[in-house]
Amino acid sequence: MFSEDLNKEITTITVTCDSYLDLLPNFFTLYKRYSNLAEPLVIGETKSLEGYNIFTAGDKPWGERIYDSLKKIKTEYILFTLEDYYFTTCVDKYIEESLKILKLKNFDKVALISNSHFEGYKLAYTDIPNFYQMLPNCNNLATLQLGIWKKESFEKVLDPTYSPWDFEIKGREALLDDKCGILDPNKELVFNFARKGKQLSNGWEEFLRKEKLTYR
Repeated sequence: MFSEDLNKEITTITVTCDSYLDLLPNFFTLYKRYSNLAEPLVIGETKSLEGYNIFTAGDKPWGERIYDSLKKIKTEYILFTLEDYYFTTCVDKYIEESLKILKLKNFDKVALISNSHFEGYKLAYTDIPNFYQMLPNCNNLATLQLGIWKKESFEKVLDPTYSPWDFEIKGREALLDDKCGILDPNKELVFNFARKGKQLSNGWEEFLRKEKLTYR
């Protein structure tokens, strides 16, 4: 069970946009099914969704919406998610282990991504089982895949003018001297339900049947 004390240390931020709001109901169902994390701060644009607490940051650039929202966060760490990252298994132990690494080993970010996502990443072994450090020449230091960040490190990377692609490509320069890692890449923690342009991922219907969910 994820402890109340740990929820005082970490805030989940979930970034969405007006055209993706219909992905949130299933996101929330699986978020609550597979974690004991506190309710996320959902960062949207101009529209709200009945029954859900969404911070409508306005018709602004992606980076500016997040930049404004970070002022609301008082915890030292954030779990970054998108509205189409659907949890597939209990994530609590991975959150707890990541927080331990961030604190005890003084890491700035721990990514929770699987082998299918980090082919080509430049990694080094560490003294922690199933944990790898990204090397400075890794192009994916600022990946927006599911991950836990020190809030101050995330803020250092973020520019209000950035798009998600700017964050990952330009933002990596801000992390060259920081410590970023990947925990247990053999485990798939999320199903990326939609791709660019809201194209639903291969296997989406089977995934929903397995989780007893519907869409559309």
